[in-house]
Amino acid sequence: IIDCWSNRYLRIPFEDCGRSFDGADCWGLLRLVYRDELGIDLTDYFDDYESCNDCDSIVECFDREVGSWMEVSDPQAFDAVLIRIRNQPVHVGVVVTPQTFLHMLGSRGVSMEKSTRRLMMNRTFYRHRSAASSIQARLGSVTEKISSSNLI
Repeated sequence: IIDCWSNRYLRIPFEDCGRSFDGADCWGLLRLVYRDELGIDLTDYFDDYESCNDCDSIVECFDREVGSWMEVSDPQAFDAVLIRIRNQPVHVGVVVTPQTFLHMLGSRGVSMEKSTRRLMMNRTFYRHRSAASSIQARLGSVTEKISSSNLI
């Protein structure tokens, strides 16, 4: 079962350096999910890169951000997935289930993908250091809803 939390993000269009439901880039999408679902404000980086094609600046942002995250091998909902393109850490998404993730797919906007896609072969999962308790509380809430609806 995919928790319906992810559905509200599927209609967000792509906007370079966007940070809202009116338009976002991949970091903007991750920021929206963390803010609205977990109550965590991630760094904006709005002025730190000019466009999604500014790979050098995006890598610099990643280098500054990585200390706030811990690498995990057992991805769960709300973990970040860092995707390396040409061996550079320049794209992020957010895990919905261990088999699916949301990410910004260029002009198509937000897309839900299977983690078996070729794009996912060069990826690493991260959990925000301050998100662990928020994630557990959120996942517990989802489990309670599913249990009370007799789906499990």
